[in-house]
Amino acid sequence: IPGGLPAVPKDAWFEVAAGEVLIGVCQDAAKNDVLILACHNPYQSQEVTLRLKGAKKAECYDRAKGAWKPLTLANGQARVTVEDYAVELVRMARD
Repeated sequence: IPGGLPAVPKDAWFEVAAGEVLIGVCQDAAKNDVLILACHNPYQSQEVTLRLKGAKKAECYDRAKGAWKPLTLANGQARVTVEDYAVELVRMARD
């Protein structure tokens, strides 16, 4: 983690199980949780695995189509490719 940035709290509703990313957290107008993921390495894309506690549905924003696309949730986990040149948006409906 770059100096001065806090780690994800142990009791957070999400966890990075694989990969190294910077994360922003917000909610959309419908109160769905949204994670904003960015690579810490500007020269290499990454496969990131997220553990999402209580997630009923997860989606990733497709920049090319300008629309949300479903992410597969398996055992409360979702995989996302985080490009080296962009941020990825992941939103989910939780219990």
